[in-house]
Amino acid sequence: MSQVARVFVVLNLLLAAGFFFASATFLGTKDSYKQKFEAEQKQRNDDNERNKVTIASKDAMISTLDNEKRSLSEQRGTLEGTVTGQKNTITTLDGTVKEKDTQIAALTTTNNGHASNIQAIQAQNSELMTQNAALAAQRNEAVKNMETAQTELTKEQQKNVEARNTIADLEKNLKTAGDDIAHKGLMIEYARQKGIDFEGLQVLPPLSGAVVNADNNLKLVQANIGSTNGVKRGAVLDIVRGGQYIGRFRVDTVFDSYCAGLVTVLNPGQMVQVGDRVTNTLN
Repeated sequence: MSQVARVFVVLNLLLAAGFFFASATFLGTKDSYKQKFEAEQKQRNDDNERNKVTIASKDAMISTLDNEKRSLSEQRGTLEGTVTGQKNTITTLDGTVKEKDTQIAALTTTNNGHASNIQAIQAQNSELMTQNAALAAQRNEAVKNMETAQTELTKEQQKNVEARNTIADLEKNLKTAGDDIAHKGLMIEYARQKGIDFEGLQVLPPLSGAVVNADNNLKLVQANIGSTNGVKRGAVLDIVRGGQYIGRFRVDTVFDSYCAGLVTVLNPGQMVQVGDRVTNTLN
């Protein structure tokens, strides 16, 4: 083999070795770029997904904001209508205020004209108050006199009631006395029929004794005074209890130390009791 051939073989070997080395290097670089590309592609896919979610959220927000914008637009239209109405109202009120100012000016003029009248009325009112005070004093005096008269009238009415009661008592006593007189008349007539001589009767001395026995059913009374005390048959003795009048009995039987008789008068609601006093000195 010639030298040239050897050199050519060596060169081919070197070229083959270099090509092999370059190929290995290129393949390694290719694998590295492929991994980076895949990683970057995955990152981009993840970013795309996140962007899609974000875009969807933003779209929802935009839709909400659009709805709010439409609502605000409607509210704005309503408010603009309200503002227009308020402006019209203000314009009307301004006209009313001007009219009222005119009326107030007229009323002020009228009020100033009434001022003198008010002063005159106040003067009259003061005079009337003075007269009212005088009338009030007169009224108080009249009321006082009326109260005094009413008190006097009440006293007179009380006296009238007492007088009526006294008259009633007197009428009652008069009736009792009339009944007693009638009864006495009957007793006198009865006594005359029995032959009692009233002209021959003697006036009895003052007598005072006590009831020792009484039968209210039979109207019989027995007293502890008799002929030795001056009691005679036909004598009439009154029966009393303290200051209360009970009744009267006529003596039919007389003994030395006691007498008995029949009740002729009995006060309504009363009953003769043992211990009641008998006397002929009431009249």
